[in-house]
Amino acid sequence: MLETRKGGVRWDAIPEAAEPTGNPAFTTYTQIAFVDGQRGLIVGSNTPPGSVKGPRQVPTLTVLLQTLNGGVGWAGADMPLFGQVSALKLARSEGLILFTYADTFEVPSEVYRLEVRTGSTTSVFKQKDRLVTGMALFTGQAFLAVAEPKARANPERGKLRMLSTTDFVKWTEMKVDKRAVGARALLAGPDAEHLWAATDTGMLLKMTPDKKVDKK
Repeated sequence: MLETRKGGVRWDAIPEAAEPTGNPAFTTYTQIAFVDGQRGLIVGSNTPPGSVKGPRQVPTLTVLLQTLNGGVGWAGADMPLFGQVSALKLARSEGLILFTYADTFEVPSEVYRLEVRTGSTTSVFKQKDRLVTGMALFTGQAFLAVAEPKARANPERGKLRMLSTTDFVKWTEMKVDKRAVGARALLAGPDAEHLWAATDTGMLLKMTPDKKVDKK
């Protein structure tokens, strides 16, 4: 992990990131997100060889770094959890964390809602026939891009499906242009009214005012 305070002219290592629990050779930081200019999270995992293979999924060490002062200092934490963190989204006082699991696990992925102030988490989405590949979070509203996996490591390309929620309990499937296909999609946008999706097939889609996702 590197940081710059010189407009990118010079980059310096973050000392706390070089001291994870467990063997540093097997530690990878994969996600970073900031709530604002002061509060941010970095998430990764410590995954020794062989820990994600075999007849059963076993817990691996999820590692966290948190700053409350714009990266001047970082506090580390770790916990044994199933799966790997594949996405992290923050919006004001809440966040979403996406865990993906091995083929042997009961579900392909699971989305947790994070309370930033306390660090508490609640599972808000998991289905046996849905692999979450992308997320977007705005205050009081969230969106998921999902696939139907036959093999989780290499899901087949099919119709793009999008889900939305305002209460993080009921997820509603949205109308998506029938030409939109892919195995994975990334979601991004400045707010809930201007959301874009990019698929691994090279398609770009934009949500319309009537909450449809149309191909561009």
